[in-house]
Amino acid sequence: MDLNPAVKDTMEFLGRVRKLRNGIENKMLRVETLRDMATGTTAAVSDMPRSDSPNLQRMEAVLCKVADLESEIARDQAAMETARAEITAALSELEDYREQQALYGRFVECNGWAAIAKECGFHIRTVQRRLDAGIEHLAALMEGRLPHGQE
Repeated sequence: MDLNPAVKDTMEFLGRVRKLRNGIENKMLRVETLRDMATGTTAAVSDMPRSDSPNLQRMEAVLCKVADLESEIARDQAAMETARAEITAALSELEDYREQQALYGRFVECNGWAAIAKECGFHIRTVQRRLDAGIEHLAALMEGRLPHGQE
């Protein structure tokens, strides 16, 4: 299925929160793994000879990676909040409140179909139709804001 370029751009715009959220979750898992590595380090006493080039700064390297990832997570969280605010502002321009509600639940709150349907009081298929219509309407609104030929 080929999407109209305006709809494709709108989908990318709306998908930013989910993409950032997934990246944050992955980085948090990596931080947790690195912390486990750092705290799971024990000194082993052995009469075996040491390797020629031991990594004496291993703990320091792990802790630096943790600090770097935590800094990236903070930046990503700020970017996610900015994206949420921009998407919410764009959704407020839609005339149909039900479309706003479906798009907000899906793209700002990152909820599944069942949760959105329950919150809106609709059947899941109705939510999907509202979402599709909302994306089309939002694409038309956003396309009208951009100067011709600019992407």
